[in-house]
Amino acid sequence: MHARQGYGEICGAGGIETGGTARIRCELAPLPDNMTWPRIEDETHIMTTGITRPAEDAFRTALAEMLLWLETDYGFDRGEAYLFLGQILEARCTQFVNPTFSYICKVNKKWLPT
Repeated sequence: MHARQGYGEICGAGGIETGGTARIRCELAPLPDNMTWPRIEDETHIMTTGITRPAEDAFRTALAEMLLWLETDYGFDRGEAYLFLGQILEARCTQFVNPTFSYICKVNKKWLPT
């Protein structure tokens, strides 16, 4: 567990290690037909991830998964989804320290159609 860590976990000594207890709750749902990577949802955001080498491909995977989610569940067509994400997407590298890189793409639910 890290007590503190900057975005990207850029080196093996990047996070301040600490002990602790975490409690998480997960809910299983039927797998959407076009989903190939895990999806994450919390109170404020929907999120997709990509984990691979090189970092650009990790980002592309996370972005592609977000586009699919917006098309399937929120009624966007592909072009609209791209334009929409160009304005509101929150994306960042979550780690560079392992042999593969990981990215997360986040969309604040306040921007999604209801």
